[in-house]
Amino acid sequence: MDSPGGSFSEAVKFLKETVHKLSYATVIEPLAECNSACALIFLGGHLNSGDGYFEHYRRLDVSGQLGFHAPYVDPGATEVVDPAVIGKSYRKGVEAVADLLDLDPSLFPRSLLAEFLRAGADEFFNISKVGQLAAWNIGLTGYRRPNVMTEKQIEYVCNNQRIRDDPQLYSVHMSFEPEPEQASDPIPLGEKMVVRSEGIIEGVAGCTVNARLHGDVLFLRANTTEVDAGNAEPRNDAEGDVITSSAVAEDITAVDPDGYTPAYFLFNPHTKIKVLKDRGEASRPATERLPATPTGTTSLQAMLWDHNGSTMRLEADSTILRMNYEKPRKGMLSVGVREGDNLFTCSRAGSRLSCSSRIFHPRCGKQDFPAEATFSGNDKVIRLRGEAPDLDSDCREQGRKPQDWVFTLIEPAK
Repeated sequence: MDSPGGSFSEAVKFLKETVHKLSYATVIEPLAECNSACALIFLGGHLNSGDGYFEHYRRLDVSGQLGFHAPYVDPGATEVVDPAVIGKSYRKGVEAVADLLDLDPSLFPRSLLAEFLRAGADEFFNISKVGQLAAWNIGLTGYRRPNVMTEKQIEYVCNNQRIRDDPQLYSVHMSFEPEPEQASDPIPLGEKMVVRSEGIIEGVAGCTVNARLHGDVLFLRANTTEVDAGNAEPRNDAEGDVITSSAVAEDITAVDPDGYTPAYFLFNPHTKIKVLKDRGEASRPATERLPATPTGTTSLQAMLWDHNGSTMRLEADSTILRMNYEKPRKGMLSVGVREGDNLFTCSRAGSRLSCSSRIFHPRCGKQDFPAEATFSGNDKVIRLRGEAPDLDSDCREQGRKPQDWVFTLIEPAK
């Protein structure tokens, strides 16, 4: 799925006519954007075998965008608007919301509906954090799956599993200030299953987490229902195999490991999804995850930069650099730019950066063009040059316009 959206009521109508008759997967691929009506249809991805077996089949790539908003009530383009027309438009919007509430709550969770209806029609409610994936059962692809687990991450797995079991807990968990990352010792993993538990705290149900390495793939299974975790001793044994199929054990590629408990549950619910592409394998040396700059003087991963009044976030992944909007200035918001939108992506070959950049056209949308980037000022200034498409009133290219952009280092990102 890759669409800026469409009619809210037509999307709901499509869902009403298909969701109980068909099974289909919905996928947002790398760098794709699915907003508004597209996001509603994305939620409909599921498998219904007809014998009572029901499973969510919706996947968001770590670099994709998924945004929701309330129905937009358009009373018309006339200067003098008849109150009856306004009333009719309003009723149509209310009816579309009512129809959405009639749909299966396991696919269209009420807590998610409350969040984006509260945001209104003029602002997107973007799925950007791990806790949101947990609350609304959205799968994640394209991230670096961890192959180690620490004691601290048991708490994260349990918190995310509790949010998935009861989405109403989402607002409670996310209202807390995110705590600083804490280092803790990795748990020894191997072919035998590891069982760890978190006791009952302040009336919250206990939690047991099973973990097992098959080859280099970590499988998790968390249970927060009917668990007396206070009596569960940490152990390493072969009981209760996480993998239930012997065929899977023979061919690890035959199953999605996240079909059990997703490995991204190992991260704090507040963790931004986009950074997971650069995280995960705690056992890998930091020098493998933090490539040097062209001059080798500064690490560029997760640094904040200023660009014409917008705050930008530069992230590094091996030889790839990505510059995304952290806080777009007002002028960019008016042309549809949102937090997390990518401005350019560069591949590094020695001291040269070959980039794919884009402009945001108010009528014609995003327009990509090739560019090159250079560093100066002890790696505190980035300059990107290229030629963007010059579009006519029909969005047809009629030439090229030189682009010369400057980015100034602010601080390391938090």
